[in-house]
Amino acid sequence: MPNAFGPVLLGAVMGWMLYYFVRMYRIFSPKTLAATLVAFGGGPAIEALSSLLKASSSSESGYALWYAVGVGAGFFSYATWAGVITLLYVFGRIPSFPKFRIAIACGAGLDDELRQVEGIMELEDLLGRWAKGEESDDSIKRQLPAITLTQREYWKLRRSRDRLDCDKAILDRFETEGLASLLPLKAT
Repeated sequence: MPNAFGPVLLGAVMGWMLYYFVRMYRIFSPKTLAATLVAFGGGPAIEALSSLLKASSSSESGYALWYAVGVGAGFFSYATWAGVITLLYVFGRIPSFPKFRIAIACGAGLDDELRQVEGIMELEDLLGRWAKGEESDDSIKRQLPAITLTQREYWKLRRSRDRLDCDKAILDRFETEGLASLLPLKAT
């Protein structure tokens, strides 16, 4: 039984990643599903696992079985994770869509998405301190150009259903005082 831990844990990681990749496909087809399944459960994965653990036992078919158990466990664990995170977002416990996307993906996605999410979080933090009086108008004016959220992204967020995790009155003041125009025009 101790020899099963390696294949189960490796399978669980692979199952977690399998669900993640299937979920993230923008264009899904039988061909992409087949390629994904071969990558995670096909011969090369089992062969590599077998060669790594061969010294400890002579039962290669046992490795494949325990690996498959781990893949199933990882796959359904991620499905459960995604369901819980989605419920937290739906019920308002995760306040903004960008933060939801980070949580559901277990980290950020593409570099541009990561930059945007970091910019949103920087802006939310800065505006929160400004609203509490911890940051002066001059201080906020100096810091805004360095934030990684662009003006275009800011206005897109304000118009869409994605919301910033800030009080509407703070955002209104931010805009009426012309501070939103100090956000960078281009991503850095």
